[in-house]
Amino acid sequence: MLYFILVWGLLLCVSFITGIGILNLFRIDEFNRVGDRFFISSWLGLVIIANGFLSLSLFVPLSPLVGLAALISITSLCLNFPNVRKDVASILLRVPDRWLLTAGCIAMVTALFTSQQVTWFDTGLYHFGSIRWMADYGAVPGLALLNNGFAFISAWFALAAPLNPDFMGSRNTAILNGYLLFVLLLQTSISIHYVFIKTATKTDWFLVIYSFLTLPLFVVTPFLSAVLVSPSPDFPVILLTGIVAWTIVYPLKLPSQASTIKDFTGVRVDASLQESNAAIVTLILGLGTVTFKLNGLPVLGISSLYYIAHYWKKPISIFFGSGLTILLLSPMIIFGVITSGCPLYPSSFMCVSAPWTLSNQQAADALASINGWQSWFGSPSNDTNTWLWTFSQWLQLSHLNKAMLFLAAMAVPISVWGLRKAKQQGHGADVWIIALSLLGMGFIFSQAPLIRFGLGYFLLLPTLLLSTVCTQTVSQLSGKVHQSSISRIVLSSKARLSALFVVTVFLSSVRGINVSQQLMIPPELPGVTVNQIRVNDVDYFLPENTNKCWGVDLPCAPEPLESDIWLRNPQKGVAAGFQRKP
Repeated sequence: MLYFILVWGLLLCVSFITGIGILNLFRIDEFNRVGDRFFISSWLGLVIIANGFLSLSLFVPLSPLVGLAALISITSLCLNFPNVRKDVASILLRVPDRWLLTAGCIAMVTALFTSQQVTWFDTGLYHFGSIRWMADYGAVPGLALLNNGFAFISAWFALAAPLNPDFMGSRNTAILNGYLLFVLLLQTSISIHYVFIKTATKTDWFLVIYSFLTLPLFVVTPFLSAVLVSPSPDFPVILLTGIVAWTIVYPLKLPSQASTIKDFTGVRVDASLQESNAAIVTLILGLGTVTFKLNGLPVLGISSLYYIAHYWKKPISIFFGSGLTILLLSPMIIFGVITSGCPLYPSSFMCVSAPWTLSNQQAADALASINGWQSWFGSPSNDTNTWLWTFSQWLQLSHLNKAMLFLAAMAVPISVWGLRKAKQQGHGADVWIIALSLLGMGFIFSQAPLIRFGLGYFLLLPTLLLSTVCTQTVSQLSGKVHQSSISRIVLSSKARLSALFVVTVFLSSVRGINVSQQLMIPPELPGVTVNQIRVNDVDYFLPENTNKCWGVDLPCAPEPLESDIWLRNPQKGVAAGFQRKP
């Protein structure tokens, strides 16, 4: 738990400084409130650092020392510019002490929750294995021959690799998802503050409502809770879906059309709509989403179109955006070629001819296991309609599937309402949010209709509806209560400590969290019995009675290796990779 908090503090500082460097590089001034600028910088920096680590893994293993050196280098590079130093100092010096206390409270509760034992099955299948291979060896040719799960490339695993040192074993597996939960809760708490002091814009309501619709599901439901307490890239994709939408909505005036508003430090800032460069931020975050996992493709599609629509009269900007896209996607593509020969695995599109390339049949089988959901339930009797039977089986699979269907049905009237509202008031941002939601839901239903792949897409339209309504009505209702009294109650130190105590007791009793055991060191991954097997010149571990390696030493394969798999260079061992050889 304490290790989590220390690493989160380091990562937040470096991400913030890196993001400020990006904002200054592209002269992006739209995020002018202190809180907004701090957090958009943190999200931007996280994406850049993760993809930087993935690029670095093409050349060297991502050991803790390499990761620390990279973080120091990128921080030094950014702080080398006077404008970045000035911006960083300006923001940090304006942060009140009470928000440092708030951050500490949120970090403690979040670390307590996410330092539980990881039980998510995909972590045992390939998540933790991918992280360990990146940390110990970097990009290994033919690694997917041991486990085709290693062909699923994610910059999220690259970012996690240096944060999981050998001396900690498999205890820190959920450290990154915990960090994202911490950042979003802190950002949401500032937006809640704006609500109470009656300076909330639509962007504040959007973030608060999206968080309130999303995060409780990851705490209360066992299925999504297991996803959160793991290194699963599904969680960052869901959160980034909301953050990308938030950048599209941003900035908007207050309902009163005031030209200035107060940020959470009490300073008045310009809230007027000006010519914006923020589309670059949306594009970078969209690119980052898809490098974490391919179910972020709808986010990338809409963010790219949004960028093009914003700069369609500026060919140089379009050319720059294309170059930026190639730059950020290249590490993922190259890593995929090295690992499996297929850059977009499980798709066989763009697969290259190499001694370690997975066969088209392997790619097809992997793709069918994901998007061939019609075959998940077997076959109905001869006199039963196949589609109706399959749909009923899917609906009975989980209550969350029923929620997906309900949200999809609600998407139609909300979209009609939103489009009419956007036409009347000229809010083009709403149209983009509607498009992202509909495209995302269609993508998820066509590929793999599971809530963990696309929760964000299904919640965007309810968030848009509620944030629009709240923006127009709540400011009038809140005027009946004295603003300063609410502020003193909500923001007092006693209130924060009381909330921390209540949440800690709740988590300890309901979720079975042991505070004393998790305070210093989180538990290891589940144990598994393994046998050491040799095929040709490859020695590896094979788990008994399961296909999950969990925290077993490398190399570990979930199933017996095929007889034509060999080391590429026996003298260099597994570091040189694997290949097929008759």
